[in-house]
Amino acid sequence: MTSEIRTNTIKNRVGLGTVSYTNTGIVVSGIVTANSFSGPISGTTGTFSGNVDISGDIDVDGHTNLDNVNIAGVTTTTDNINI
Repeated sequence: MTSEIRTNTIKNRVGLGTVSYTNTGIVVSGIVTANSFSGPISGTTGTFSGNVDISGDIDVDGHTNLDNVNIAGVTTTTDNINI
């Protein structure tokens, strides 16, 4: 059985974002509060707290400040490593 969300009315309060429905699911623009999430994340800004487990590639544009890095596996670099 798949999950379903059924609604017969939507009331968006001004300034809180929008909800729209597509053939592939719900699209939320604005603030979302949830206990869990699965699926692609895009256009995200803000702060993640707790453990974030990412499977797949990460593309970071700009400066990244990592306080503690633990790499298990192969590390490939294309430039000098300064320690």
